[in-house]
Amino acid sequence: MLYIIHDNYFLNQFFLKQINDTQNISFIEVKYLKPSNKIIKILSALELFTPCSYFSKYYFEKSFVNNLKHQDIKDNILLWGSLSIIYSSYILKLANNNKKNVWLWNTLDHSFLSHIKLSFLKKRSYIYTFDPIDAKTYNINFKRQVYYRIKESNNVNDLYDFFFVGQDKGRVSSLISLKQLFEKNNLNYYFHILPEKDVNYSISETKLLKKDAINYAETINYIKHSRCLIEILQQGQSGVSLRALEALFFEKKLLTNNHNIINADFYNKNNIFIIGKDNFNSLNDFLLKPYEKISYDIVSNYEINNWIKTFTQ
Repeated sequence: MLYIIHDNYFLNQFFLKQINDTQNISFIEVKYLKPSNKIIKILSALELFTPCSYFSKYYFEKSFVNNLKHQDIKDNILLWGSLSIIYSSYILKLANNNKKNVWLWNTLDHSFLSHIKLSFLKKRSYIYTFDPIDAKTYNINFKRQVYYRIKESNNVNDLYDFFFVGQDKGRVSSLISLKQLFEKNNLNYYFHILPEKDVNYSISETKLLKKDAINYAETINYIKHSRCLIEILQQGQSGVSLRALEALFFEKKLLTNNHNIINADFYNKNNIFIIGKDNFNSLNDFLLKPYEKISYDIVSNYEINNWIKTFTQ
């Protein structure tokens, strides 16, 4: 049996519910507590350096802790990617399973603190990341990014040439440049950019920002009605992002600043335009060419029911 331990991060409901019932997998949702006692916080942090797990339990509801402790030692566990490193460390200390796995769904910041945090996980689990630079830097396992097979029809009219959704994270200036390029070439677009807290935006930047987030079902609807998705990676990220896989699974074109994507098995110059490598003068021609379908065998490598087999076999 594989137990997937996850929190209530909004994307989890879309990914985990796609796993086939035929697979020997069960799901456990993390039930958090937030200790108000500063002494417990200090002692639980110090406890990370020891084999003990007495104070770690104060971060979770009792039912969750009991569920962890009563699993068969022969069962595998997979800590799903949206869990923080510190909470993952506490969970690993509480679990009795022989084989413990951690899937990191976010890139690491390569700081000294990240090295320390990761050292807690490495002592107690097999760690996997989708980012090749993080895998090399921290000497952890590289594993492909993951997505899920789309069951609904994708045969809808395109309303937008380009679509971007996401938190600003320092990307708004790049998106303004793209906006100006699109308008110059009579290309339409829709940006749904959420602002960062405590950032003073210019008037032109503020005009692009939205107050409210959209849910993932709405994001998928925008994807279906767009010809090309925009991916602007943050500095230091090199792995294939979810945006790239959305383009792959929905058979949409991709505009990206990820130069490493040229090494991906699904890379096709006809489908993927790389900022800083491809010539913007050919952007209209890029859009006009029909999408070239990628081999089913390649796409299947990223599909969650195939991807999860690493942890069930």
